[in-house]
This record gives sequence, structure tokens and C-alpha cells, in this order.
Amino acid sequence: MPYNYLFWIIPLVIILGTFAYITQKIRYFSRQLFGTNSLIEGLRQEKLAQSNTPRSLNSMEPVYLPMIKKDFPGLNIDELKKKAERVLQSSLQAISSQKVDLLSAEVPDEIRQKVITEIGDLKEQGLKQYYDQVKLHRTVINDYKKEEGLVRLTFQTGLESFARIEKDGKVLSGDANFRSQLVFASQYLYVQDEKKVKDKTALGLTCPQCGAPITSLGNKVCAYCSSTIQEVNLHVWRLTDFRLV
Repeated sequence: MPYNYLFWIIPLVIILGTFAYITQKIRYFSRQLFGTNSLIEGLRQEKLAQSNTPRSLNSMEPVYLPMIKKDFPGLNIDELKKKAERVLQSSLQAISSQKVDLLSAEVPDEIRQKVITEIGDLKEQGLKQYYDQVKLHRTVINDYKKEEGLVRLTFQTGLESFARIEKDGKVLSGDANFRSQLVFASQYLYVQDEKKVKDKTALGLTCPQCGAPITSLGNKVCAYCSSTIQEVNLHVWRLTDFRLV
């Protein structure tokens, strides 16, 4: 009879010993990696640290700023940065609420159309994109390109927000409890000579009503929907796009 107990005592001892060994290893791993015995707590602390650490920006200001000042001596770079930040904040607010009328008056037609399209796509898929409690960090020059007839200037803006995508109340990506550190790129366009621009789609301009491309800066009526188009001035820095990096 005593021998019968061995058939379940020995496996139980082995299981308990294995469990204790694994637990010890997990605690050792957690202490080495996070400085705490609890792996779950360590992962939570790591996620919290990441949520509070701004992402690095790809700043090319030391290279491009002297070039820009030489090409455009009177250009106020700081003002362009501030406008890009204001337009970005306004756009994210409109996307979060899915209300286009929340866009500020200074949001250009091209970006207004981009926001309208994005809100439409989200609604069609039954999704909600949230950017709650947006906090801007800084904006830097990321790129500067001179092409035939036009110039592109790209900024990168670092910000943090409780960003997430939800469907039917379920979070698909992001986290409502932890901040996301995000980087957005904003592009300015300066048209020097429209006649020299070979690829008219490079102008990046669209109809504010239907989103169709505008192939000539002098157009006053959209060729697709016949809506009135505000004539675009040459030699003016125009904010035409933003995107998540």
C-alpha cells in the first residue's frame, strides 16, 4: 500500500520542483532586466517608461538651415514650425472627434481634404481614431529639396498622446492608459515657377470639395466637380501635407 502513494507523490514533487525552478528563473530574469522580482510589474514599468520618453527626431537642421537661410534670407523658420504644429493639433482634434468643423481657419484646403478623407475612411470601417491630451515636444527640419520649379521643406514634430484605434468599444491598437510617443512629418511647398514643374501631381494640391488633383495653379474651377478653387499664389510657403512617421 505505501508504494501506491509513490505513484502520485513522486510526479507531484517533480512538478512542484519544476515550478519552483521556473519561478526562480523568472524572478532572476526579471531582476536582471527590470530590477524587480515580478515580471508583470517589470513589464508595466518598462511600458510606463517608454510612454514617457519622447521619440528621437531625425533633425537635419545643421545641414539644411544654412542652405535655407541662403536661399530665403527673410524666411521665418520658427513661424513655419509653429504653424505646422497648430495645423497638426487642429487636424488630430478633428480626426479624434470626427468633426471637420473643429478644424481651425488656418488649416489649408489640401490638409482639410486629407482630414475629411481620413474621417470618411474611419467611419466606413466602423473605426474611431483617438488622439487624447496631445502634448507637443518639439519640431525640427527634416528635409529640404529643390526640384524643378518648386521647393519642398519637411518638418518632423514629436508629440505624446493617449492615442488608440477602437472598434465597437474595443481597443485594436494603442492604449487608453499609456501615452504613445509619436512623430509626424509636415510638408511645406514653395512654387517658384509652375512652368518648370514637369510632374504637375508634384504640386500636391487637391480640390477642397472632391479631392481631385489640381494640375494648374491658375485653375479657378475644379475640372472634376466644377467647384470654385481659390487661386494659389506663387512664391508663398504652403503647408500641403502631414503624415505619421
